[in-house]
Amino acid sequence: MAIFKLITTNLVTSFIVFAAVEIVLVVFLYIVMGRKSPFSIWRLLGCIVLNIAFVAATFLVLFTGDYQASPVDASPIAEISSGQITHLEDAIDRFEELEFIIRWESDVKSENHYLRKTYSFYWKNMDPESLLNITVFLYKDEQRAIHSFELSREGKHTYINNGNNTEVLLFDAKMIRTSDTYYTPDTKKYIKSEMRIGDAIIKVSESQKFYNLDKNITNKFIVLLCDILNDAE
Repeated sequence: MAIFKLITTNLVTSFIVFAAVEIVLVVFLYIVMGRKSPFSIWRLLGCIVLNIAFVAATFLVLFTGDYQASPVDASPIAEISSGQITHLEDAIDRFEELEFIIRWESDVKSENHYLRKTYSFYWKNMDPESLLNITVFLYKDEQRAIHSFELSREGKHTYINNGNNTEVLLFDAKMIRTSDTYYTPDTKKYIKSEMRIGDAIIKVSESQKFYNLDKNITNKFIVLLCDILNDAE
């Protein structure tokens, strides 16, 4: 069971295992084909080319799928009313009371600052074990919030413009290549989303194993935030 888990969760191990199996299969094919016919250099070259093609295809499948459409469902935001949007700051304050919220920080800005207030906190999830990083920017001028949101539209993403003065950017989930993984992607995918709700911008990010993308915490955060807003009005 431990070996199976290692194969399915470590891409380098998966590649080595699949490549070894493919080599064995091509060698077996070469032996079977040569039983009733004399040695042929063309048959040998054909099997070598076939093996290279199999290994290359395996590499492409495992290591070039860095991007994947965001698994986040932001549809509840489209249901927020204009009245509920005015209660956003109170709704964010409610999160401080929740037991799974950690490292809570809030900062009221000075009168000459373009922001009214900022929040920074984490949602700690146990199953699967992960953290959602949440940052909230409350602007004094809604137009500045709109302009700032426009500047975020870089990279592969899905843009959603709702008819209730809200916008959403769902960035493609991506694997991160670093020197720690020898610039091959690890088994985690980075999920980043950004929402503009009236004069506020909310940025959330997390990382999940590629097989846990459907269990992302961002969905839970969006649902809970909208539920609190529904209760506030």
